[in-house]
Amino acid sequence: MSAFALAAYGLVAWMLNPALPLFLRWRARRGKEDPARLGERLGRASLPRPEGMLVWLHGVSVGESGVARMLALVLAERQPGLNFLVTSATRTSAAQWSEFCACDPLFRHQFVPLDSPQCVRKFLDHWQPDLGIFIESEIWPNLLRASARRGIRLALVNARMNARSRRFWRSVPGAARAIFGGFSFIGAADSETAEMLGKFVISPPILTGNLKAAGSATGRNQAWHDRLAADWQGRFVWIGISTHDGEEEILLAAHRRLRARHGNSILILAPRHPERADRVAEIVTHAGFTASRWSGILAGASQPGGNDILLADRLGDMGLWLGLAQAAFIGGSLHPDYKGHNPMEAAAVGVPILAGPHVSSFAPLYAQLREAEAMILAETDEAIAMALVRLAGDPAFARTLADAAQKMRAQAAAGLDVTIAALLALLERK
Repeated sequence: MSAFALAAYGLVAWMLNPALPLFLRWRARRGKEDPARLGERLGRASLPRPEGMLVWLHGVSVGESGVARMLALVLAERQPGLNFLVTSATRTSAAQWSEFCACDPLFRHQFVPLDSPQCVRKFLDHWQPDLGIFIESEIWPNLLRASARRGIRLALVNARMNARSRRFWRSVPGAARAIFGGFSFIGAADSETAEMLGKFVISPPILTGNLKAAGSATGRNQAWHDRLAADWQGRFVWIGISTHDGEEEILLAAHRRLRARHGNSILILAPRHPERADRVAEIVTHAGFTASRWSGILAGASQPGGNDILLADRLGDMGLWLGLAQAAFIGGSLHPDYKGHNPMEAAAVGVPILAGPHVSSFAPLYAQLREAEAMILAETDEAIAMALVRLAGDPAFARTLADAAQKMRAQAAAGLDVTIAALLALLERK
């Protein structure tokens, strides 16, 4: 792909622009778009731009949004007065951000515009960000090149590309130079990505390591923590984080085995997509367990004590659950289609980590955890139950696992410091 090919891409995107509303309505009917916010995908802002300096952070989904949130909170602390615009592409990440933004007036969320010149122009005309931070591998040629032409400083943070993506960019060096050359700072999550990107930019990328390893859990409500801790005193509590269809049944079977040894144990089920909560509640009932729903507890419709399962049916409370748990199973790891989720929220608060074998989306993190003997690999309900029984009966072993994971997280924090320093320097150059 040459400069000519990039121009052709822009022309095709421009010509397709009239069909985009129809395309978005089709996606909305399939549940892929928020019908009430389709205008944002066309570049039409639904919120006013705040006065002052605006930092724009973009990450496609929930995982990248976690990095964006971490960066924004640190930047806000280091340089008061900044405002933040966060863009993402998925409904789940939008729901999570909406809750977060409702609690902090410095933050606002929009869906990222589609990559047509018309949509991009409307978006940038309205928001006029002072700094754009792109997370991982979300590369949209028209959006990035239009931002660079306007003089917006751009940073690519936690850059992480798989072997297929690296092969693609090596095959189109002209396009790679045109796109990645627009970034004033690139921080790479791994050496392979750093080496590949280094061939196309003047200033070599900085190897920061995977910033997701520096992540922390959010949503710690101290009053509810104290109440639930008192209600559950003496009971072994574990959590299934970001579970998917087909995984809850395995975790419930493991819970049944665990309760044969520790009869008052509690399982917190936190499905990746809270809209599945009704289905998960049916699965729990079919498995012969009773459950409290967190939304019902908050509404006063039910009480947290006494049940076998707590269904965490809303986003934003992971810090609360991990503060109560004595073990955490990371979902998305029991089926190859899901490819695993970030284990470092659990590591951040010192909770022993368990996961299945299918973790390709976070393979470097899990490889580090396994090498450091900081997690337990368990694929079946029997293996999960055996690990939980050991953790429940051997606090010293549980502490060893948690300490090893926290040490790995501390090392990643150094990469976060390097990244924050680079971003603040870009703001100073405005």
